[in-house]
Amino acid sequence: MKIPVGILTYKRAAYLKRTVESFLDLNSDRLEMFPLILLVQGGYDKNTDLVIDEYYHFFNRILISKENLGCAEGYNEIMGYSLMKNTELVMHLQDDWESRDSLANYIDEIIELFEKHEDIGYIRLRAWRLGTRVCGRNRITKKGISYDKVSDNIAKTTAHYTFNPTIIRSSVLKQILPFTEELDAMGKYHNLNMKAAQLYANCFRHIGEARAFISKGVWVK
Repeated sequence: MKIPVGILTYKRAAYLKRTVESFLDLNSDRLEMFPLILLVQGGYDKNTDLVIDEYYHFFNRILISKENLGCAEGYNEIMGYSLMKNTELVMHLQDDWESRDSLANYIDEIIELFEKHEDIGYIRLRAWRLGTRVCGRNRITKKGISYDKVSDNIAKTTAHYTFNPTIIRSSVLKQILPFTEELDAMGKYHNLNMKAAQLYANCFRHIGEARAFISKGVWVK
């Protein structure tokens, strides 16, 4: 099975390098399973171009947007292209998530989860360790998020949808694209009446604390 990884970036070459380099390093044994697709927003800049040159042969496809589409529209673009690969699952990854553990260590368990639990539409991959900050309430229902462990490293959860690193069923993503903003995505996923899942691992840590701020859903330097 292949799981296309749609990566979204906008003029943050240092973060993009850490994101790509750490993912390639920790998943080196099964890279053929994760074809990387990159969407560069705002056109090429010199530093991003250097990162792309360094890892060019690892990318299955590089897409260029002359404008900065923003988080939601950028998500629509990169994940819409990922769906064209006609795979059962697709993965989303922005340019400020460093790998700290191998996703390949858990991928068979994740695939089995989707096979056994038809009510789970996507799985959250961000780090789940002591000291990691995650939202405790579903932003749509306003209720506390519950977790019910269903395998060694995965729990079924009532969490809302997120643009954080995730793997989602292609069939589900097709039903909820496009989005106008992340809250819109949360609402559309909630209306499907499906559960989410959480991976208990340290696969992706957010490194974008000094990221460009967001104004009306668009990244601004």
